[in-house]
Amino acid sequence: MAEPQDMIVPLLWEMRADIAASRDDARAGFGAINARLDKLGRRFDTRR
Repeated sequence: MAEPQDMIVPLLWEMRADIAASRDDARAGFGAINARLDKLGRRFDTRR
């Protein structure tokens, strides 16, 4: 039977990689939202 650390450590590495990928996806999503808001802001600034 495998030792607990032999099972847990690889799982922790996998969880860490999944969290990093999710964080990158979230940053990309916020980047798209910020780009839209900037575009709207520029559009309204030109009307003043």
